[in-house]
Amino acid sequence: MKIRDYELCNEPIGVGGMGCVYKAHHVNLGVYRAIKELKTDTSASAEVVRRFLQEARIQVQLKHPNIVEVFDCFEEEGKFYIVMEFIEGITLKTLIEAYYKLKSNKNIRPDFDGVVLDTNTCVEIISQSLDALYYAHTHNPIHRDIKPANILLTMEANDSLHIKLADFGIAKYFQSDEDKLTKTGMALGTVHYMAPEQIAPEEFGTFDHRADIYAMGIMLFELLTGTYPFGDRNTSEIKVLTNKMADIMPNLIKYRDILPEGYYDCIGKAIKQSPNERFQDALEFKEAILPLRHASCSPTVDVPAEHTNTGYINTHEITPGGLIPEDVTPKDVTPTRDDLGAEISSVDNSAINRADIVTPDSPEQPIRQGSNVKIYVVLAVVLVCIAVAALWWIVYRQDIYKEASEKKTDKHLTIIAVLTIEPTHKLSFQLLLSK
Repeated sequence: MKIRDYELCNEPIGVGGMGCVYKAHHVNLGVYRAIKELKTDTSASAEVVRRFLQEARIQVQLKHPNIVEVFDCFEEEGKFYIVMEFIEGITLKTLIEAYYKLKSNKNIRPDFDGVVLDTNTCVEIISQSLDALYYAHTHNPIHRDIKPANILLTMEANDSLHIKLADFGIAKYFQSDEDKLTKTGMALGTVHYMAPEQIAPEEFGTFDHRADIYAMGIMLFELLTGTYPFGDRNTSEIKVLTNKMADIMPNLIKYRDILPEGYYDCIGKAIKQSPNERFQDALEFKEAILPLRHASCSPTVDVPAEHTNTGYINTHEITPGGLIPEDVTPKDVTPTRDDLGAEISSVDNSAINRADIVTPDSPEQPIRQGSNVKIYVVLAVVLVCIAVAALWWIVYRQDIYKEASEKKTDKHLTIIAVLTIEPTHKLSFQLLLSK
């Protein structure tokens, strides 16, 4: 299928509430893009189309290394399209679900509970996302639909983690106030991330950029625990909404002693019911979590003693997934409060300090010598074989991850498991994304 100068793949790489996303090749420039097609049924509304194109015109001005870039929007044969940057990687939702499936499989890890990701990785993901939000907020757009499905994880040339924030403001234009909760909440789980003022503006007032701050607080809690403050994955929407309106956070209280030091207060402030009591901008939130980067994890969580060559890589293409052109290398940015009135073009001039992902620094301890050592070694080998076989069954037989078949590149991304026999002879199992 060909549209203008783009050759589109026959099958979409992503399907959402607003339309389909296709991997596309620009025949003249030789680069790949992601093209989003507005659904035919939604295109019937002139107001929806007008707002869709208006939002695209706003987002095309957002030039930030942590925001998926929009290049163009157009109409072709009665259909409407947005041309976007094509990212190779996975969504944060995919990563969280991988851990959640592992946590739920008691045959592999009956003791796996508590903190999901190490604090360094959590802070890196959230801080880069907050960089993108702070930049966007100072240029007026409010995201309105912060959630792991809209956070893309990719890899820079130096194998460091890089975050891309996608779908700015689009969701707002594809649901009316009446059907926002049913369509968005049931299909995408957005209800867990919605601020009280988004749910009941008549009670809490019109929402602003602080609704995005609220959603980031929910997402940080999810990264650390695998669940939500106002209910778990099986909690009904009505119960979640009731808890939010009553300001009841059962899981935040439940995980208080499990969360690394400092995170309880930080998350609690981010998800305050009143916007005036939250962090007032994304930069303030970032400044609060950066000191928590190396906070101690719960003692119930096993962290591998050592591993090497860790980065973020992919097994399948995602919305709006794909390749970043080789000639496009995003520059790092750390916004400051002095940047509030800065022009869009000036953002690419500063650098952000990013720590390596997952840097366990526990020194190796000598294994006790004696007659039991051989038994431990044999047992450990058997356990490793069992764990590897179980992982193969989960990943390959249940198709948790779909391998990209459209195009093979030099940087294939895959999700692997790191198995570590700790000095205590206990088998430690942790999913990592590695090159």
